[in-house]
This record gives sequence, C-alpha cells and structure tokens, in this order.
Amino acid sequence: MRGTDRDFRQFLLIALGSSAELQTQLQLVAELYTLDASAIATLAKQLDEQMKMLNRFIASLSSR
Repeated sequence: MRGTDRDFRQFLLIALGSSAELQTQLQLVAELYTLDASAIATLAKQLDEQMKMLNRFIASLSSR
C-alpha cells in the first residue's frame, strides 16, 4: 500500500540524504571557487535549518 506513514518517513529520509549531498557540494564550492563567502554561509545556514526541521519531523513520525 502506498501513502503510508512508513513510506512518507522513507521519503523524508531520502530528502535528508539529498540535503547532506547538497551540504557537501556547498563545501566544495566554497573551497574551489572564489565566491562571496557570506553568500555561501547564508546558504549553508538555511540548509542546516532545513535539515534540522527534517530531523525533527522524522523523529516525530518515529515516535508515533
């Protein structure tokens, strides 16, 4: 059956993994290119906040 809480939790875990990949890519951009460091820091901070929200959401589904 599709659309279960378990399926949704799995989707969120995949999203969290994709966020971690993006975090790595941001680190590479910061090291390899001379871009505005404050812009990269802003993006990294926003990504970190979204990952925290995903983690809390996943934890709330796990506690049901």
